[in-house]
Amino acid sequence: MGVKATESTVKTIYVCSPYKPVSLTEADREWEMKENVKRAKLACRILVKLGYLPLAPHLYFTRFLEDGDEKEREEGIALGLRWLEISDELWVFGERISDGMSREISYARELGIPVRCLPEPSSLIECIVNAWKQRQVGHPEGSQEQGGREQEESEDTNHE
Repeated sequence: MGVKATESTVKTIYVCSPYKPVSLTEADREWEMKENVKRAKLACRILVKLGYLPLAPHLYFTRFLEDGDEKEREEGIALGLRWLEISDELWVFGERISDGMSREISYARELGIPVRCLPEPSSLIECIVNAWKQRQVGHPEGSQEQGGREQEESEDTNHE
């Protein structure tokens, strides 16, 4: 169950993950698109369960704007950047940084919005479950130390 938060306390997290597939074959692009959407939805689900308000413009605007039409894609990206302006943080999920994501990350830094780099959402769930299991077995020292390293790795230094 997610943490209940009031409108004044909920932190908005801009979800930054790939949307547009880059694979060469049609079949691979179709699979990649499904995986990209699955990744973003899982990231949003995790954020909700943690008590945050996820903003995923690539899941929302592509419902009614055609991503394959360059003009509409740019319009969707521009609208997404407006969402970024009202976000508390930007969280990058996964290792691949698309051109659109790069624009979002640059704009967040320009606005002074913290950028957090995280693993794939499925890996994040695995880390959380493992930490929980360690605490259940009575090894909180090890899980806290590991969690501290992961937190340091996920923090953006903004010293670029």
